[in-house]
Amino acid sequence: MKTVEKIYYTFTKANPPSAFAGDGEIIRFIASDCYGWNGESNVPVFNSEKLNGATGPVSVEGAMPGDILAVDILDVSIGRKGFLHCSKGCGPLGDVAKDRLRVIDVIGDEILFNETRWKVEPMIGVIGVAPGKDAISNCLSGTHGGNMDCRLITKGVTVYFPVRAEGALLSLGDFHASMGDGEVCGTGIEIQGEAVARVRVLKKTALEWPLVETADAWHVVTSGDSFEDAVTSASHELRRLLAAAWRWDASDIYMYLSARGAIGVNQCVFPCSNVQYSVRFSVPKELSKSHLLSAPKKKNDDDMIRYLESMRTKAKRI
Repeated sequence: MKTVEKIYYTFTKANPPSAFAGDGEIIRFIASDCYGWNGESNVPVFNSEKLNGATGPVSVEGAMPGDILAVDILDVSIGRKGFLHCSKGCGPLGDVAKDRLRVIDVIGDEILFNETRWKVEPMIGVIGVAPGKDAISNCLSGTHGGNMDCRLITKGVTVYFPVRAEGALLSLGDFHASMGDGEVCGTGIEIQGEAVARVRVLKKTALEWPLVETADAWHVVTSGDSFEDAVTSASHELRRLLAAAWRWDASDIYMYLSARGAIGVNQCVFPCSNVQYSVRFSVPKELSKSHLLSAPKKKNDDDMIRYLESMRTKAKRI
């Protein structure tokens, strides 16, 4: 298993690959939190030029523009200290909240906050591939992925990306110990972490926006300068995918989405600058219908996940 640690702050095909992977190879990514804090100093230091660092990129053999890169998230682990930060003027409560930074302890598998505690829900906030043209800041999201802040991107899911550059150039980072839908104050519990992922190349299939596959549903993730723009993009992408896989016309799909679909807000940190609306539009996996991309997971996923869990348990005992 190859390990990648190099961090970049933009998604671009100009970033030299930190590693090369074959189709089906497993990669280990080591990432800092969104400020580059390692948890050792007392508090993180804000640097506007180094935000949402992503580890990578990994060039995947055979991935060419027009293909899809499937990323199976086999494991996500996090550190012991994270932080929450809110800023005056940022987000829907920015008119009443004061600037505040709180260091958050992770005890076992629980988070402690004032008198409350809840189980950790490790997830990856930034994940994507190189865009086809201009470089894009890791603070933004788009058709390439990026700062999607979708809390569903965690162990056991597969994320599909449209390939725009040779090798795809996958990078990921911005881990959270816990993050609510919307991430309304601008941060979840930001924390350093590691992810283990398998990369696969899907040929002769098309995708316009990232697609997340969970155990029981499909989730198109889009973004826009307004909520309306993001939802419209997600609706059209779902319509396109369902039409190709199920052979339904636009009107039947429209009614189905209204009856069975669910729209979730990943990020809505208005009115902060350089922040977009990120949404997901989800539909359940129908037993009578085929896989949207005809790309089932590898059969040995469960064995790999059990192996990683056993190694983590062994490390805790040492």
